[in-house]
Amino acid sequence: MMKPAPSRKSPASRRRGAILVLALAVVALAGATVLHSHLVAQARMKADRGALTTALLDAALEDAVQNSLLLLADDPDALLDHLDEPWAKPREVEAPSGVNLYVSIEDANRRFDLNNLHTGPLDATLRPAEDMLADLLLYTGDYESSEHATALRDWIDPEDEGPREKRWYEEQILPQRPPNRPLASLTELPSVTGFTREMLDRKPPQPEARSFAELVTAIPFSRSRPVAVNVNTAEPEVLRCILGPAFPTVAETILGVRDRTPLVSLDSLAAVLPPREAATAAAFFSVRSDWFVINARA
Repeated sequence: MMKPAPSRKSPASRRRGAILVLALAVVALAGATVLHSHLVAQARMKADRGALTTALLDAALEDAVQNSLLLLADDPDALLDHLDEPWAKPREVEAPSGVNLYVSIEDANRRFDLNNLHTGPLDATLRPAEDMLADLLLYTGDYESSEHATALRDWIDPEDEGPREKRWYEEQILPQRPPNRPLASLTELPSVTGFTREMLDRKPPQPEARSFAELVTAIPFSRSRPVAVNVNTAEPEVLRCILGPAFPTVAETILGVRDRTPLVSLDSLAAVLPPREAATAAAFFSVRSDWFVINARA
């Protein structure tokens, strides 16, 4: 029995098949090119929308800062600042662009400025800023507070003599050199021997207790006299550390009085404090604020 011979495609058929494959490849390539162009266009549109959103947020935040500065400048009594004034109230506003803004103004003079240690000993009759800092550190659970306060003093004071100065740091595993200048911000503190990030955030066990980082600030400029703490806005722990542990009732009196009405002068403190503490209060206390932090979130 004879079997039929296998069919053979003609050259024309093979050419038509090759042309079809080539055409499909061209169509696929064209499709990929169109898809790529579409994706590129989408990415560009997304980037443009992102840039526009960023620009709107930046503009809204800038307006919020400007409005906050105007609010501070519009204070009817520039010689007195307290927490019942309009600037001290957080607010939520909507910018003309539709951006929602959450704005608050924080009084930096309610905290103890660590850069007060840069001034050195102002007067032998005053309570040293280093002792005030040691008391704050002790309050937050640092039982080597005196040593750590001395280390911070040596880090920022303009002198090269002290137990934690250049020679001591150069002998460490990771040598460095104290800058002998005011702190630029609190983020610099972990570079100082004895200070850690955990220590900055540690709180005493008492309810509503504040961490060390919540009680201090670093206003970055050199000074020949301390930046005063506003008695009308100061954290209670800051008041106590400035007056010292021997005068807790005076700090409580200040807190009780300001709950009823802001203190308009420091004359009443001079009447209830011994001469040394009265002079310290005059140097480290004020009834007004000069430094503020504007927080704006869009």
